[in-house]
Amino acid sequence: MIQYILDVTLTWTFLYLIFYAFLRKETFFNVNRYYLVASITLGIILPLLRNLHIDLSATDVPEVAPLVMFIQESPTVISQSIEQVRQVWYLDLYNVMALLYATGVVFFLARLSHGLWNIYTLYINSEKEYKDGHLLIHSTADHLPFSFLNAVFISKNIPLKNESIVK
Repeated sequence: MIQYILDVTLTWTFLYLIFYAFLRKETFFNVNRYYLVASITLGIILPLLRNLHIDLSATDVPEVAPLVMFIQESPTVISQSIEQVRQVWYLDLYNVMALLYATGVVFFLARLSHGLWNIYTLYINSEKEYKDGHLLIHSTADHLPFSFLNAVFISKNIPLKNESIVK
């Protein structure tokens, strides 16, 4: 599983570098949007296709004798396996990479949650005005104007030189 996650991450990194090199200054935002959505989809699908092996030959019939032996000796085998796992577990490169990846995921999910919470509190604590099909939100907090979904957040404390944002 960690190999798949690393493959997806590397694919996304490569596709993002292509985007950054060729499309970041592009003024056709629909092209950028479609490329980024396609990159996400390709990043998930391509690592799966790499490990896809289709074997059309006859399937092998498993032997029954080792299975019967395993079932008869299963309590002993399981207890010995548990003891071996307890003795062998240590922090290798695989575990370090998995721990670093999980730490990054948790960190960025926390940042995303914090940012969404800040937008939500701005939305709740601000004056709302509908204008030309858009929701204008006038807040008392100091921030630059930005849009989120169908809402435009404007600070009352920062004067706008050009009122075209509101128009």
